[in-house]
Amino acid sequence: MGHPAGSVVRTAELLFRHRNTVLSRLRRIHTITGHDITNCGDHVELSLALCTPRPLGASLIR
Repeated sequence: MGHPAGSVVRTAELLFRHRNTVLSRLRRIHTITGHDITNCGDHVELSLALCTPRPLGASLIR
């Protein structure tokens, strides 16, 4: 799995987490939402969803 937004190692350093934890969380995001952050459209959609207020009951899951 590639990571176009940057290095998993650098992300782990910034979050004070082990790189395997970051990889695990990225896989979990994909499993739960069906979105793949290596896909530009999915990456943008997830980023916007995190910044947008949602009504109760709304979901990112496809």
